[in-house]
Amino acid sequence: NGGYSIVALPSEKTEGNRMVPEGESSTAAMLPPVQSSGEGLVGNYLDDPLTGLQDLGTITPARASDRLHLDRIVPPSVGASAGGPVGTQVAGGVGFMFSDILGHQNLSVFLQANGTIKDIGGGVFYSNQENRMNYTVGVSHQPSAYGQVRRTRNGGLVQIVQRIFRTQAGGQASYPFSQTNRLELGLGGTRYGFDVTARVFDRLGQSRQVDVGPSRDPLYFGRASLAYVGDFSNFGLTAPLQGGRYRFQVTPQFGSRNFVSVLADYRRYLRRDPVTFAVRGLHRGNYGAGQFEGELTDSFVRETLGDPYQVGFVRGYSFNSIFEEPKCRSQNICRIGRLYGTRMALGSVELRVPLLGPEVLSLATFEYLPTDLVLFADAGVAWTSEDLTEPSFSSSTIRRSDPSVSGSVPAQPVTSAGMSARVNVLGAIVLEAFYARTFQRTKTWDFGVLLRPGW
Repeated sequence: NGGYSIVALPSEKTEGNRMVPEGESSTAAMLPPVQSSGEGLVGNYLDDPLTGLQDLGTITPARASDRLHLDRIVPPSVGASAGGPVGTQVAGGVGFMFSDILGHQNLSVFLQANGTIKDIGGGVFYSNQENRMNYTVGVSHQPSAYGQVRRTRNGGLVQIVQRIFRTQAGGQASYPFSQTNRLELGLGGTRYGFDVTARVFDRLGQSRQVDVGPSRDPLYFGRASLAYVGDFSNFGLTAPLQGGRYRFQVTPQFGSRNFVSVLADYRRYLRRDPVTFAVRGLHRGNYGAGQFEGELTDSFVRETLGDPYQVGFVRGYSFNSIFEEPKCRSQNICRIGRLYGTRMALGSVELRVPLLGPEVLSLATFEYLPTDLVLFADAGVAWTSEDLTEPSFSSSTIRRSDPSVSGSVPAQPVTSAGMSARVNVLGAIVLEAFYARTFQRTKTWDFGVLLRPGW
């Protein structure tokens, strides 16, 4: 203990005298160190702080270098697959991040490969945040392959691989009004190219590749967007804890199909320790797109409530779950048309209870696997046209095997309620397992798993 001794004094000897300001010492409250004050390595540095430093008078101010240097490398990934609709292939990707010394300029370069030369993609993006007006420009090329296997009349097999090549170029500028809201302006264009390759196998296993070529003419879209964005939320264990978010955006799109996309997304989080009540309202619409035409361009104007990884998902109504219903598998009666439309609206409420996590946020302290329990209710509707004078909404009916329009029916809302558990796995991903009571399905209860944070 440094050689100190503790001596007890009687109470009558502990009475002190009031010190006058002149007699106060800045070291009066310090315990006596092993070395006397001013001695030792730390004391010597404090007494002579300028030794070893360059004389300020000899330093010539210079502007910080704006040259870009390699900042970090995204860990490369490599994988392989055998069999399946697209056959045996090797895939991988890598990314490089460049930045200047102050972080004002950033350059991102990524490369990905998936099978053949046709499946190589990549992109380059540059952003500048030196001034209040931030901007980003970039180009990218991303191929996607979809395969299927069919049997020929002579007993052989044919493997058909369809590819979509998405090439994009564009830029975005944002002007922050404060730390919580900003205005965004975007311009860009996208080209969609198509290709079909077939490999024919005979009964002996011999194969030959047939390059069918483009399956259709390319599609072109230009876009201009204007958005007002706000975010004053604080993130908790698996989802925002308090505050709010909103985004209101208008995006005219023109080219192979002309329409105007509208997005209104508002979220509010009200915290009453320890729980959070969250409410969300969402609308996405492609106005001027008309009815579904049975063409590929329908996929660019289609909004859906049944895709688990789209923002407008109603829990309990995923397409995969509906396709597994007996009537859908045996009679092809799937009733998925009510989940499609050129417009959709969604409302959700959640009561979030932090079960496991840090002591200051959770009911039980367990920081290694933060978990929230959630009670939720979802309601959504998709439609393709409306008559606001009635008011009435109509939706296109879509078959499972043929997404073309087969008629128009009144829009049918879908609703669900249930509970879920969101788990933060090692700070890398958030996993949500939900059990939903559906009110517009023959299957009244549905279980699902999502890999994404809470909204």
